[in-house]
Amino acid sequence: MEHNIIQWNCRSFIGKLNEFRFLINAHKCDVFAICETWLSDEIENLPFPDFNIIRRDRPTLGGGVLLGIKKDHSFSRIHTPPQEIIECVAVKAKLGNLNVSLASIYIPPRAKTAEMIAKVNIDLSNLITVLPSPVLILGDFNSHGYVWGGQFDDALAPTISSFCLNQGLEILNSGEATRVARTCASALDLSLCSASLAHRSRWRVLPHPFGSDHLPIEIKILKNVCTVADQPINYDLTRHIDWGRFVENFSSSISFVSESRPLLEEYQAIVSCITASALEAQTRAVDQRRACSKPPTPWWDKECQEAFNAKMEAFLLFRITNSAALYDQYKVLEKKCKNFLKAKKKSFWRKFVQNLPPTTALHTLWNMEKRMRFGIQPNESEHFSFDWIELFAQKVCPPFAPYRQFSQVLSGDHELDAPFTMTELSLALLSSKNSAPGRDQIRNKLLQNLPAPGRARLLRLFNDMLEHNIVPPEWREVKVIAILKPGKPPAQHDSYRPISMLSCLRKLLEKMILFRLDNWLESKGLLSNTQFGFRKGKGTNDCLALLVSEIELARSRKEMLASVFLDIKGAFDSVSINILCQKLQDAGLGPKLNNFLFNLMAEKIMFFEAGSRNETRTSFYGLPQGSCLSPLLYNFYVNDIDTCLATSCTIRQLADDGVISVPSKNIADLQSPLQTTLDNLSEWARLLGIEFAPEKSQVVIFSFFNKTENNIQRGVYDPKIDLHLYGRRITIAKDFKYLGVWLDSRLRWKKHINHLLLKCSKRLHFLRRITGFSWGAHPSDLIALYKTTIRSVMEYGSFCFFWAPKSLMIKLERIQYRSLRIALGAMKSTHTMSLEVMAGVMPVRLRFEQLALRYLTRASSTNPLVLSNLQAIAESRVNSKLTPLFRDFESLRVYPSILPATSSNVLPDSYSDFLTVDASLREEIKEIPDNFRTAIIPGIFREKYGQIPPFNCFYSD
Repeated sequence: MEHNIIQWNCRSFIGKLNEFRFLINAHKCDVFAICETWLSDEIENLPFPDFNIIRRDRPTLGGGVLLGIKKDHSFSRIHTPPQEIIECVAVKAKLGNLNVSLASIYIPPRAKTAEMIAKVNIDLSNLITVLPSPVLILGDFNSHGYVWGGQFDDALAPTISSFCLNQGLEILNSGEATRVARTCASALDLSLCSASLAHRSRWRVLPHPFGSDHLPIEIKILKNVCTVADQPINYDLTRHIDWGRFVENFSSSISFVSESRPLLEEYQAIVSCITASALEAQTRAVDQRRACSKPPTPWWDKECQEAFNAKMEAFLLFRITNSAALYDQYKVLEKKCKNFLKAKKKSFWRKFVQNLPPTTALHTLWNMEKRMRFGIQPNESEHFSFDWIELFAQKVCPPFAPYRQFSQVLSGDHELDAPFTMTELSLALLSSKNSAPGRDQIRNKLLQNLPAPGRARLLRLFNDMLEHNIVPPEWREVKVIAILKPGKPPAQHDSYRPISMLSCLRKLLEKMILFRLDNWLESKGLLSNTQFGFRKGKGTNDCLALLVSEIELARSRKEMLASVFLDIKGAFDSVSINILCQKLQDAGLGPKLNNFLFNLMAEKIMFFEAGSRNETRTSFYGLPQGSCLSPLLYNFYVNDIDTCLATSCTIRQLADDGVISVPSKNIADLQSPLQTTLDNLSEWARLLGIEFAPEKSQVVIFSFFNKTENNIQRGVYDPKIDLHLYGRRITIAKDFKYLGVWLDSRLRWKKHINHLLLKCSKRLHFLRRITGFSWGAHPSDLIALYKTTIRSVMEYGSFCFFWAPKSLMIKLERIQYRSLRIALGAMKSTHTMSLEVMAGVMPVRLRFEQLALRYLTRASSTNPLVLSNLQAIAESRVNSKLTPLFRDFESLRVYPSILPATSSNVLPDSYSDFLTVDASLREEIKEIPDNFRTAIIPGIFREKYGQIPPFNCFYSD
């Protein structure tokens, strides 16, 4: 095994993007060092999402150097001394177990005078002083020398040779030419390294220049060899599988697994049967060495390959003969190939979007566009390392003492302890997505394709586990994936969100438990009414609507409203399983299910991986963030938070995000109840073992008093209050982003609408990419794309701001006008109302009002407090922007006397089942002619099945 490094003078990095992508993919590159990039500061991000980019651009035209380090390796940038002549960028990188200093340099060809050479010598000497050993210096030195394969020594060669001799550096060049011109070839690109690296390095020149006049250089640094068996296995057993063979193999193998075995042995035998049957049913050989292969460029076809091969053959023929005429022929083919590939890519994209059928799924278009542009995202940083993994593991899995054993002996609701049925198993399988597997590599798709005997054995195993409180040891093994939060620095442990990769067999049983537990908690009213996260019929819109309606209600009463936005540190990771199960016992949960939940959740062996760094820890605390049970159990864990509220305070929760609000006409009545509530919350959290984050908490005081002398003296204009949490002062903010919506202290909505404009403008660029003057996708597809990618962004939370000032709303309307012009191919002078009529799209303001009325209709049964607030605003007879909305809703309102409201949280006892369908009637009436069907079939139906009772209650989704 080795680390692959590509060195190249590309002469325009942007102009060689396609060639360079081919180069790094073909050679499985770990590091690339590029000179003469010709980049400028205007180009911010380069389309290489798998690499971190460190570069230095020349302020004038030409030049520029760049280093790319694959994100599997950590590094830190070395700040080099100021250089007069050479251009340089350097890093200290860790390639596996090898720490090495890498530098990409470029010496311009003008450095030939004695004065310039002296400056080059000084620059090189200053550079080597900041590079820790061992070093690898790669670049275009623009110097001819006998030592590295030149035909003569130029003025700069002695300086380079003495520099290498004095610093103990060796030249890896083998004497091959690295630059090819029409009449001659020369070795100008050098690779210098410390002596300790020379014996581990393999250096060679690649045979084709890929559009430059310099040949790329490949350097392989040997590393310790490990066998395939020692490498982690990571492959998808469902990608290339013959399901018929899988069912046949599994049915055959499971018949040899005795049911009299001990429970854990039988479970492991069945898991082995599933894995072995899937491996035997593969239609392709499984490659354990590669987790996945990169998809090919979608537009590359046989014609592209032929044009590329013709160019390659012409260059190789020129290298053999050194004929100037053949060189000219090669340059002609190179230009022809470049133009052909550019036209091929453009025509492929146009044909693709033009031939999209109306039924095309949106993700198909997104995926193709991403493959075409290779995904551009910020990838420039000063340093990148995996040292954060230790702090990240400590944050997710702090050093807690082992748990106290819990065992419920009191009786509870025994219906929840009843054995699971095949219906419950089938429902759980049907609702399971083909998500990522745990360490056993068994995916949900394999479980969904198990034959009936396999499902029956699995159901019996699950029931035995529940009966005897046994959890397989494999279920305690959790692979933790660190997901980088958007816009966060990758070198900090707080920038990552942990996701637990659990066994799909465990997740299947958890889903069966979830169906029972969720129905039980909701029907018993054991979840707080102020919690809107992860509950049926509730969500972010409820929290936003409640908060905004409370702010407007305070305005109508000439009051202020102070809101403290709180965040809980590592909410799921801080749950004490002992306390959770004790609360479930007090609520009346059955002993079998409660004891099994404790056994399942109490101990976890967590595996953290990041690059070459690995951490293994044992956790006795917290709920895994990949478990479907975790959100529900967390909601129940914090269900008594309402007891902490002082008089006149209200709280709204969405999972671990909460906001506490209190209205009042004076500052003292705002501060006192809020501080009392915060003190109560601190003590409540301490008893539960959780902690709030004061640094992320902020307070916003919504005040609508004008700037007058009287209001300033009263302190109601731009009010200030002093609140503390854990002894730390909570910051007073003018605005706050709550659940994706920017709320400012006077509800003017300017900041939020500008935020929407920025998000929608980026999506408009994509809309332009799939249509042109004479080509593009069908207008109906473009309109559907607008609705799903742009209008949906504007609609989120529109209940809060649809009544914003016209000067702001017109900005959102213009986004719709621009989108519809692109979709319909209309001219800029086309009337806006005509655009909306032709596209069949509702005006933005009317659309927002429609969504608001729809929400109120749903809220009448799921969140009636919003309606109570709106009714109070209307009765106050104050000019509020929400009053017309409430009056419109009242005129459309469906009263309970007409249609009884049914809570969606309490479902009938038998809310779903697999029904046996009698399809015999269809066969019997096949021979009846069409013109007699209406007269004959009803009589046959009544004779066969009788009369349907006149009143039946049907439940459906």
